[in-house]
Amino acid sequence: MRQMLTLVLSIGMALVTAVAGPVQTACACDCPPYTMQQKVDGAEVVAVGEVRQRSDSGAMGANPRVELKVAVTHVFKGDPPEFLTVTTGPTGTSCGVDAAIGQEVLLFTRAGQPLPTVDTCTGSGPLQAVERAEVEAITGRGTERTPPQTPMVEERLLEVPSWVVPSLLVGVVALHLAGAIWWHRRQT
Repeated sequence: MRQMLTLVLSIGMALVTAVAGPVQTACACDCPPYTMQQKVDGAEVVAVGEVRQRSDSGAMGANPRVELKVAVTHVFKGDPPEFLTVTTGPTGTSCGVDAAIGQEVLLFTRAGQPLPTVDTCTGSGPLQAVERAEVEAITGRGTERTPPQTPMVEERLLEVPSWVVPSLLVGVVALHLAGAIWWHRRQT
């Protein structure tokens, strides 16, 4: 009887852990108060463009990343290619740039491996008229570019609803519990 009680309690604790899931800390992006001059000075490239492709394929694991492929339409600093591919963290605590396909963005790129990086702390994000005017006041009008014509694509790994994994774990635990009860009854 004691073994059965231990088994039931162990399975119960596993079930509670599986359903409750891991504890996550809620934090907001915390950026130093850079001036627009500091943002421009610190960037290799300052440009405006349209997001043509977004890939969240690297957004899992210890170092989640999101890739954005941007068709450059205006350059204020540097010499970016016609399509500038950059990486950013996911939005939230990592200060990642939240940009949808088709959205116009202002980018302040930093050197990164293997791709340049962008984040909200250094000024990158959806294009705002006020920020564009501040950049123009520092760099001048910049150079307009004709945007290249390519289809817009969004790539994502198979997305699983958040309830699927806990449900599967509950099912597995229930099967194990039923098997343990059956085995115990068979032995007595």
